[in-house]
Amino acid sequence: MKYSKEHKIGKKMILESDFSVKSVKTFMGREGYGVNANIYYQNRKIGHIIDSGNGGCLDISYYKKVNGKDKWMHKNRDVDKFVTELPNYTWKWDKKDEPTKSKFDEEEMWNILIDEYLFVKDFKKEMKKIQIVHNNKVFTFVKDNKPHFLDKLYHYNGKSGVSFREIIKDKYDGCTILNDVSNNKAMRLFRTHSSN
Repeated sequence: MKYSKEHKIGKKMILESDFSVKSVKTFMGREGYGVNANIYYQNRKIGHIIDSGNGGCLDISYYKKVNGKDKWMHKNRDVDKFVTELPNYTWKWDKKDEPTKSKFDEEEMWNILIDEYLFVKDFKKEMKKIQIVHNNKVFTFVKDNKPHFLDKLYHYNGKSGVSFREIIKDKYDGCTILNDVSNNKAMRLFRTHSSN
């Protein structure tokens, strides 16, 4: 599926907004993965969402405090206002299709935030190992794969005291060791090349 640039702009607005998800749990449903998550606005919990993994829509429940008790609601004023500020966009399945006009809704907004949460969680888990980008692919080592091994010294090509980092760079010419770059750059490279 190919989206117009307005979709990218809207997605960026969502990811940089005051909305977030926490306590995201995934499970296997009948038609794929399901999700459970708490939803927040300005770090204040405003409800929860459930995707039962049965092919239907998200079940979104909002609440607000009324006289010290949670009052459940179907809508949230802050969410509704924010969604109306997102740009309209077009998408198409392939080059032959005519573009279809579309508009962000609350379900798409929360799904984008869930996807980002899961991506960051996966990224942090993978960065506990040595991660390398080489030939537009991300890969890790099976043996000696903790980042502290990058400084371990070995005997290599007739020389003693050669770090594992230097060996990697020699064997994989032009590679980038994600553990050696800033977190933002590592995340950008991981996002770009881990799906290749």
